[in-house]
Amino acid sequence: MESFDDFRSQILITLGDENGKRFSDEMLKTGLRSALADYDRYCPRVCEIISSVEAVYEQSFTVFPQLAANQELYGILWIDPNKQQIIEPSFIAYPSDSGLLICPDRKISLSVGDLIRLRVKETYTIQGLNSSLSTTVPASHGLLLCEGAAGYALEIRASAITEVFGKRPEDASRLLQLSHEILNRFYATLANLSGSGGWVRAVFPPKGFEI
Repeated sequence: MESFDDFRSQILITLGDENGKRFSDEMLKTGLRSALADYDRYCPRVCEIISSVEAVYEQSFTVFPQLAANQELYGILWIDPNKQQIIEPSFIAYPSDSGLLICPDRKISLSVGDLIRLRVKETYTIQGLNSSLSTTVPASHGLLLCEGAAGYALEIRASAITEVFGKRPEDASRLLQLSHEILNRFYATLANLSGSGGWVRAVFPPKGFEI
């Protein structure tokens, strides 16, 4: 699946609403954003970059360049010259005019111009969702995201039924129950995935649910 339209089609199939009569695009987009946020927490997309130390202060230092809008500092890798081992200290980081200001939880011996390895988390994107121009979700995990999005979309529709009609508690209850079943399986699969190196066991019916 390469774009939101591809994900949309699969989500609707999972929901048993291939023609999109009961679930609007906004419901699907909101559900997919929620599933993507869950996926991002369980399976962070982390890479390492080399940055140059621009300034050193008593308890902090700055590096350049600044991180991109879709990037978040995830870790610092520093080689302790005394112990000759890699240290990954805890830290707090703030953007500043001179670069990214990093405040580690311990004293780090650095000088201006030194290179330091940073572990950077990049958020996943889907083309056509949130104005993204590309899809970075692994192709093998696309179906999993669609199933999570379907669970969230059911929650949203249950809320909409209650708000608009007010007298259909049995319908809302049924949708919420199905939503919880799907999302519980989705969370369990994410937990398994986060500790399995990327292998996903299919736990959802491929032809959708009767709603």
